[in-house]
Amino acid sequence: MKYYFYLDNILMPVTPSRFSVTQDGKNRVFDLAAGGEIALPETPGLRQYSFSLLLPTARYPFALYHNGFQPPEYYLRHLQSLRENAAHFDMVVVRRLNAQTVLKFAARTLNYGSEEAYYLTGSDTGVIRASDARTILREGVSGKAASLFDTTDTVTIEEMTVAEDAEKYGDDFCVSLKLRQYREFKPAKLKVGG
Repeated sequence: MKYYFYLDNILMPVTPSRFSVTQDGKNRVFDLAAGGEIALPETPGLRQYSFSLLLPTARYPFALYHNGFQPPEYYLRHLQSLRENAAHFDMVVVRRLNAQTVLKFAARTLNYGSEEAYYLTGSDTGVIRASDARTILREGVSGKAASLFDTTDTVTIEEMTVAEDAEKYGDDFCVSLKLRQYREFKPAKLKVGG
């Protein structure tokens, strides 16, 4: 599977190898007099995203450069500016399936005669419906057939750690980020008295 990470509309050159999403529950739990517990569901907390980015100092064939190569300072300055200005921005994670995986499971879907087939191989996971499988085998892998779900959220930078480690990263930089979901809010006006 291929990932594309955009932070504030800037494509990150190297996709993180890990991407974690956590969301705390805000449910309240009460002990019952007769024994046992009950939970009262509440609105969940804000989502938190954690990952590390490699920022190369040289052009690598596996890195993505949509607007040409940029040195690590370009990304570091931009991220630091977002943090210092307490800015909220969009984080977009685009997921695309490996074309060979899609073709293999399209054929398997039709061979089993099922309406849809679930697949999990390596890092590729998803569903292929029989109608899509016929189209894929007839016309090849299209953008629609090769895509999984994307993640788009408005976030703020909660933590940012920049690591320089010659043994691990050579001349490159590694930035570990913790982002928190941002929700727009407006103060409410209350009228007191009649």
